[in-house]
Parts: sequence; structure tokens; C-alpha cells
Amino acid sequence: MGCEIGDWSSAQSFQFQLYALLIVVVDVFLEGGQEALRLSKRLR
Repeated sequence: MGCEIGDWSSAQSFQFQLYALLIVVVDVFLEGGQEALRLSKRLR
């Protein structure tokens, strides 16, 4: 998916990609949670 940086070991690269993915997932989850809260408040 991303451009591999030659200096890094593959383990570091994998760890970095995993961390980046985690941040994206958490960000999407928080956005979705806020959206769901907004919708539930509107429904009540």
C-alpha cells in the first residue's frame, strides 16, 4: 500500500503501518460514535 523506506527494517515498517492503521480505525470509530450520538439525540 505505502512506499517502503529502504533504511527501515521490515519489522519497524510493519509496526509503523500497524500503528497508522490503529489511528485511522480509532479516528473513524470516534467519528462514527459522535454521528450515532447526534442521530440518537435527534430521534429522542
